[in-house]
Amino acid sequence: MRIAFVTTLSNCAWGGSELLWTHTARRALDDGHDVAIVATRTPEPAPHLDDLERRGARLFLRARPRKRWRGLIQRAVREFGGTRTRWLRALDRWMPELIVVNQGGTFQVTRDLALRTALGRSDAPPYALICHHNADGDLLSDDDRAVAHRQFADARWVAFVAESNRRAAERQLAMPVERAFIAQSPVNLASPGALPWPPDTVVRFACVARLDARIKAQEILLHALGGAEWADRRFELHFYGKGSDLAYLEAVCGHVGIGSRVTFHGHVNDVETIWRENHALVLPSRSEGTPLVAIEAMLCARPSIATAVGGLTEWIDEPGEGFVAEAPTVTSFAAAMNRAWAERSHWSGIGLAARARALRQRDPDPVGTLLTRILGR
Repeated sequence: MRIAFVTTLSNCAWGGSELLWTHTARRALDDGHDVAIVATRTPEPAPHLDDLERRGARLFLRARPRKRWRGLIQRAVREFGGTRTRWLRALDRWMPELIVVNQGGTFQVTRDLALRTALGRSDAPPYALICHHNADGDLLSDDDRAVAHRQFADARWVAFVAESNRRAAERQLAMPVERAFIAQSPVNLASPGALPWPPDTVVRFACVARLDARIKAQEILLHALGGAEWADRRFELHFYGKGSDLAYLEAVCGHVGIGSRVTFHGHVNDVETIWRENHALVLPSRSEGTPLVAIEAMLCARPSIATAVGGLTEWIDEPGEGFVAEAPTVTSFAAAMNRAWAERSHWSGIGLAARARALRQRDPDPVGTLLTRILGR
């Protein structure tokens, strides 16, 4: 089968949303299928694209438009909807039998005029959608909702990574999403076994996420830990991830008076290293899909303290596997952190319970499951 994977990632070279489609593309190549990839040029190198190209995939790169030209490009797409860009002409010549669009957000294709025009042509091949993130507050304009209705109705299938994201999409669209199913992503663990509990003379929290406060809301966590009740508690906070909000979050640390207790490590490839050294995951996100960092922490037998967004409550019950803040606010998250602190002597057991749930709930072969859908078996 000739399968084209289109990724909408454009602001960086890699993210958690890329694991599922890249592993599936690799499996398809290993099984003898033809694979093409459409990706956006990024300032940083993308080693996963090089790897897939070496394995035999065809790579078509889209330009990343500069902001000042974006309006002109969008007007050109509206005026010349039938005109095909270079990457689309090359993809047409390759003649895919199915296009699988991997979206970081549920409605990225809807808001990408070039891509939505390409998929909406009368002679376009069938397509399917993978949706990795959805925010309840992401309301569509009437025009975008009409476009999204057609896109979701015409898709061969739609994969969401969380049931709550699917329900949110149906609220946003005001229609059922037919042929939808829940997909899981492979985890970034060499050997997903329980790790020994770290020494607990000082409690070490790990926030594993890109430094993007608009979505990951790390400033909520910092303000919670800046509360008076934490002044005499022995803790450290360790951030793992890169992003554009490093300077802002460092400023918040100073503002709330906990800068000496916070360390920014940048991106760390070895997930097991994180959980050999830390006791609990803290994830104060405003919106999510199903964050792999939470599943990885659970498999390593670590409890989580997280907000009730995306698929997190589909994996974490309080107090069974962790602690859940009802909303991404300082008050709610601070209350969850205080509940967790009061139970810290039980964290090791909670972590083992979290691991047991992850093992029960995990798809043992999420890549094979998705490839079966792609092949229509």
